[in-house]
Amino acid sequence: NPQSWSMVVVPDVQGYTKLKRNYGILEIMLAWIVDCRERLNINQVLFTGDLTNRNDLPVVEPDRNDLISDEQWKAFSRAAERLDGELPYILCTGNHDYGNRSAENRRSFFNKFFPTDRNPLTRRQLIACDLNAFGLATLENAAYEFTAPHPDNRKFLVISLQFAPTDNNLKWAKKIADNPRF
Repeated sequence: NPQSWSMVVVPDVQGYTKLKRNYGILEIMLAWIVDCRERLNINQVLFTGDLTNRNDLPVVEPDRNDLISDEQWKAFSRAAERLDGELPYILCTGNHDYGNRSAENRRSFFNKFFPTDRNPLTRRQLIACDLNAFGLATLENAAYEFTAPHPDNRKFLVISLQFAPTDNNLKWAKKIADNPRF
């Protein structure tokens, strides 16, 4: 239908951010999205979480230098650059995006690589951010509003919450969703 539009949903790219294997697949996927933008009238991209397989935050143990790395975040960030300025995208975090192994703490490199102003097209859709575990307003908990292209013109509200959101995050999301403006 020439009047239809698309939102591409990209789940669990964690296996594609490993630099030693599979990284090319992520590059091909995002190139396909940009290449098909006009033909499929792609207006939005949504990543559902687990952007990395291991967050790999620095550890206090000096003999464990093998764990001190943000390479998978760098890999995903480089791949996402293909979308910056081309298409808006929403990033959700998953358990693998926190801690050294799998969400054993709330630390993440997410905000280092994906600040609120990274992609101007996403920034235009961003209406609010809630606080993360460290009291910072980030895209880990964010609300976006966009309008479908003509003739549909329906408004969409997408709320992205961090993996295992807190009760306060859920209250914030409910307040956004209950707002009659949206």
